[in-house]
Amino acid sequence: MSSVTATTKPRRTDLDPRPDLAEDHRWWAAVLSLAWHRDRELWGLLHSLRCGGARLELRRGRDGRDFFKLDYTPLLGTWEESELRSQWLEPHREAMRELFHMAPAFVHVVEAELAAMARRAG
Repeated sequence: MSSVTATTKPRRTDLDPRPDLAEDHRWWAAVLSLAWHRDRELWGLLHSLRCGGARLELRRGRDGRDFFKLDYTPLLGTWEESELRSQWLEPHREAMRELFHMAPAFVHVVEAELAAMARRAG
């Protein structure tokens, strides 16, 4: 059981533990923020994947809407791909799919919140 409650506000590191990977930092902040509020188990998985260097790619679907695709290849130096997929990714496939389709629309909202957090901290 996580010691984090549903009402706890996320810290900056909860929204992206790897801000050094700047190319997709704001995308991860949106994904992890949504997961934080919707599904803490999924948040924990995605947070762990990001800690290991997982990346997000922005794609456009046939319907013209943007979505994120997970690139877990940076983890394959440590993880066996079949184990990563079967034990960690597949059980959360639908939840990740839904989240990755929702998140692009929230990137600007999360960016504003991150800016507000920085102002309060500094």
